[in-house]
Amino acid sequence: IILAICEFARTHNKSHNMNYIYKMGVDWSEREIDTIERADAEFKKIEAVNGAWGEFCAVTGMKKSKPTSAQSKYLAIWIDEWKFPMNILSLAFEEMSKYKGDDISFQYMHKILSAWHTKNVKTPEDVQKLQADFADMQDKKYASKNKKDVYGSVKPKAKESDKKASYDIEAAMKKAKTTVPVFKKREKR
Repeated sequence: IILAICEFARTHNKSHNMNYIYKMGVDWSEREIDTIERADAEFKKIEAVNGAWGEFCAVTGMKKSKPTSAQSKYLAIWIDEWKFPMNILSLAFEEMSKYKGDDISFQYMHKILSAWHTKNVKTPEDVQKLQADFADMQDKKYASKNKKDVYGSVKPKAKESDKKASYDIEAAMKKAKTTVPVFKKREKR
């Protein structure tokens, strides 16, 4: 396994980076990748993520640099485990950009894709339907917060100038259902 890791590092121009080899060895040891078959499967995953990273950068317009280990882990989950195609990742990137702007957050994208995975989203049409359903739900929430008249239009709220001020203490006490506290003077010593 150690020789396989070293050979993989050499073919990817990382043979001079002992830290890379060491970290991969520790990671594989912790995950019990201890046979050539498991190592070969892991190499295929790494190659798939690296290939997907280039395609992801092209689709999203990100700079094509090497992915960080966190970005690689997210891509591996999205592509290998959840089997999302690149067009769905692109839609999640757009959704993340709506809320995060120029701050690219893979963690936020992961939350979006996790929700989509839970709801069995497979196509861009599924995403559009999900977004339309969400917009309808938001409209219903907004409509229920505002009182409507019989015809469905929102009643205007009363203006401050339309409200009459009352300085009647007894009426205020009845409304509050409390009594006004009485403070006693302290005696001087």
